[in-house]
Amino acid sequence: MERESSKKLTGRIRIDDTYLSGERTDGKRGRGYENKIPFVAAAQTDQAGQSQKLKLQLVDGFKKKSIKEWTEKSIDPNSLVVSDGLACFSEATKAPCVHEKHVCGGDRASVEKEEFYRVNTTLGNLKNALRSTLH
Repeated sequence: MERESSKKLTGRIRIDDTYLSGERTDGKRGRGYENKIPFVAAAQTDQAGQSQKLKLQLVDGFKKKSIKEWTEKSIDPNSLVVSDGLACFSEATKAPCVHEKHVCGGDRASVEKEEFYRVNTTLGNLKNALRSTLH
């Protein structure tokens, strides 16, 4: 991870917000759960949409300042950043990158959108691996 942290993603980058969480005992779900750990997942893809590199990074929440700092460290200037329309991802334009926004909403269909299929599949696999390992 340390070796890769200085390398920047370049070209077409698909980016998404996600959380890791511990055990739930109070039944709360979604963003309202207080013990969630926010992190950014970004996948560099080729022209055919195949993932080439993946970068996962814990962030201090999905705030504009956090995402701007992350983008400057992690993405090469003039790359194309494709996001789901979360407001803080517009900070990628200050890196400077081109930002392509696809407003998806929060339903199941948004997870299966072609633009985010690979990054969401990777996140699902990661979470399932952690859940199984720590079970």
